[in-house]
Amino acid sequence: YEGQFFSFPPIKYFEDVDINTPYVYEIYSAYQMGLIKGDGKNFYPNNTITRQEAAVIAVKAYEFLRKEAKKAELNFTDKDSIGAWAKDYVAKAAASGIISGMPNGSFAPLDLTTRAQAVAILERIF
Repeated sequence: YEGQFFSFPPIKYFEDVDINTPYVYEIYSAYQMGLIKGDGKNFYPNNTITRQEAAVIAVKAYEFLRKEAKKAELNFTDKDSIGAWAKDYVAKAAASGIISGMPNGSFAPLDLTTRAQAVAILERIF
């Protein structure tokens, strides 16, 4: 699928993503599909990802696949800890069954997404 979403050679969207890096196509495809945006200058490819960031990307991917994400109220015990920019996405991800809360009723928006959680999210998207 290389080159499917953008022309080759790729336009350099992020200063911190070298066009010769092995994952450049995936990052730039995700950018062009609207799944990620970075901070306008950098993508930070080596940073970890929080649960609220994962929820945003997951819902954008779900909707990119022309699936309708449900809208619902946030009922997590820590809903006030979820960033304003992520609240609608977390609500949609939870209501659509893409991502679930923690056993104690919280969402844990600033916790890092584990590998197991990432696999579960991907399975639920596709």
